[in-house]
Amino acid sequence: MPAKDEAAERTVLWALGLPALSAIRFDINGFQVHPADYERVRRLIRQGEIVVAHNPSLGQNAAYAPTTDSIYVGARANHTPAALSVIIHEATHAAFDAAAVHVNDGVSEMIAYVAQMLFIMTRNPKADPPIYDLPADRDIFLPAWRVAKRIRSKQLNQPLPHYNTTAAEDQLEMMNALMAHPTYKDQFACADAYYDGTAGYNGVKGWVYSWVE
Repeated sequence: MPAKDEAAERTVLWALGLPALSAIRFDINGFQVHPADYERVRRLIRQGEIVVAHNPSLGQNAAYAPTTDSIYVGARANHTPAALSVIIHEATHAAFDAAAVHVNDGVSEMIAYVAQMLFIMTRNPKADPPIYDLPADRDIFLPAWRVAKRIRSKQLNQPLPHYNTTAAEDQLEMMNALMAHPTYKDQFACADAYYDGTAGYNGVKGWVYSWVE
């Protein structure tokens, strides 16, 4: 079990208390995400059931490990929009683990990316999709942004954006990009080997949580 890092935990708890979390409410492939899911993760962190640890090798990124029920943060006190959005991405995995959601690992990543994009555009309605240097990353982010933009437009009762792709095509494009990404190729291979292709979510400390206050 990793050691708790106080500074990293404060950053994660702060991110999970931001008003933008209220917009993360959607359904993909029958799997639902709600604001209460993030409040549950926040509560479990405060109770010490989910540990927030520091892993400097992650740089500006973060990671969630269902085997140890831990969120790892690369930068302890990075409150930039990009860093906070990565925390929301990993908290989505933590939420699914807490509820022991039986979901394909690729679908889990796709949902987490859409949640991440929704968080960014809700905090800053004028934000552009985050673009990184690696084409493999852009290939995931851009279709995730389009999926999230449609969700957000419906939430605000705004006209849907005009894209050259449909929502289903964007999801397929995102999944293909995930499967081609070098990091996720290795991750999915492990999921196939150890969890029959699922993300391996089995509850937190052996318990399955559905409550929230």
